[in-house]
Amino acid sequence: MDGSAIIEEKYRMLFDQQMKKVDKQMQLMKDTIQAMAMEFQAVKSQMADLQQMRSQILEKAKQPDTQKALPSDAKPATHPRQGNYKPADVDIQKMFYFGHK
Repeated sequence: MDGSAIIEEKYRMLFDQQMKKVDKQMQLMKDTIQAMAMEFQAVKSQMADLQQMRSQILEKAKQPDTQKALPSDAKPATHPRQGNYKPADVDIQKMFYFGHK
């Protein structure tokens, strides 16, 4: 009986060592999973912030710009080569004169 008690004690020690090893591995896995979950939450919050910023930028782009509206109210400068002529400015007879010079 003495030999079987020693063998039983040996198995119990091996079993305890293996259980401690498994417990350490499980705790390591839990810590890793928890760290990954926290990192995932951080990425989700960054994505939400970026989505919010994107929507704000799109709203600003859709709104008419007041600086662009000001020049349109002002009268554009006339330039002689742009053709801002009226029919009264040039006599048609002068354009198509077929007589003697």
